[in-house]
Amino acid sequence: MTAVRKILVLPWGNGMGHIARCMVLATALARRGAHVTVAAEPARRHAELILDGDCTAIRYPEPALTSRPWGHWDDPAFVTAAIESDLALIRDSGADAVVHDGRLSSPVAAEALGVPSFGIGQYVHFPGQTFAGRSKPPPLWTRAAPPLNAWLKGAGLAQIGDDAREVYLKGKLLIASVPEVDPRPDTFNDETTAYIGPLTRMTDLERRHPQRARGLGGENRDRVFLYRTVNDLRRIDEFIDAFADIADSVVIATGEPHLTPLLDRELGRAGMRAFDMVDMSAVMERASTAVIHGGHGTCLTMLQAGLVSVVLPDSSPERAANAQALERLGVGRSLSSGATVDSPGTTAAELEEDVAWESVRAELDRLRGDRSALSRAAWWSGRLSAYTAEDAVAHILR
Repeated sequence: MTAVRKILVLPWGNGMGHIARCMVLATALARRGAHVTVAAEPARRHAELILDGDCTAIRYPEPALTSRPWGHWDDPAFVTAAIESDLALIRDSGADAVVHDGRLSSPVAAEALGVPSFGIGQYVHFPGQTFAGRSKPPPLWTRAAPPLNAWLKGAGLAQIGDDAREVYLKGKLLIASVPEVDPRPDTFNDETTAYIGPLTRMTDLERRHPQRARGLGGENRDRVFLYRTVNDLRRIDEFIDAFADIADSVVIATGEPHLTPLLDRELGRAGMRAFDMVDMSAVMERASTAVIHGGHGTCLTMLQAGLVSVVLPDSSPERAANAQALERLGVGRSLSSGATVDSPGTTAAELEEDVAWESVRAELDRLRGDRSALSRAAWWSGRLSAYTAEDAVAHILR
């Protein structure tokens, strides 16, 4: 163990993917003897994950919280409050190092206090990254740069350019993926960035559940896993019509606790159940295919589990890119209207256009019978099993 013994972890984002990947790393750090403090949002399940990981949970100060985690970084008052909150958290925890999940204020506050920072990121966090067909970075990053620079200038710290993601390079950016999924940019620098493999609930499965790990890729995997895709009560009859004949094989996780009881009641008419969340490692023992929303961590989880996926990425350009990555690897199929929130001339009607559940089922059945795709999925499961949380820990405790 090196001199780094107190770690502050700052997850940022409403979804479970953000807190989950932070906790995979936080738990590994705790196993190595570090005292790990994790800032939690009000969600009860976030605090439960932190305590289960043998870490200390603290609350983000109220000025740092927002229902739209990526919606206020162009506001100088919010940026100042966020940085000041992070400064207080670092001081109060006595942290020797800060781990963040893309929160723009965290590397700035860490630099101001002379504390090393490590960002858990993905391809969208590379400075200069643009989505296919776009010539400029998403507006979030360019609009956030001026208020960040105003604070940096006032603190006498080096300013950044026109892309706010440059603040991540004030520390080290740890890409929780592999280059085949999150392509390496031409500007990649080993001094400031490293690929560490996925950080999901499937990471380190061999250590935690060796019997389940051995079951991946085996026979009798007849289940279909649907995650954050069956969430619209208005379309529940359409869904039931498309999947009623395989009701016993369907596993549904909504990721939305307030919706689950309502969906569960309606699905019960067809002998199906809905859950808030499920133990992914248990589901993957029996599942071979999935229908997912295209979240970064979810796509990587499917790869780790050896599942082929139908992806319904809604209007998010990031999720659309994640879906395209699975297609590129030959283990997935993206179904969407093609309209994204930053597509020129996109109408509200196009953004709300849904893919018919009948079409989803047809594509799912095609993938279930595609031996080549299933074989590639099994190969990827083996490829990613070589990565453990220790790969990331080594960078922090070096």
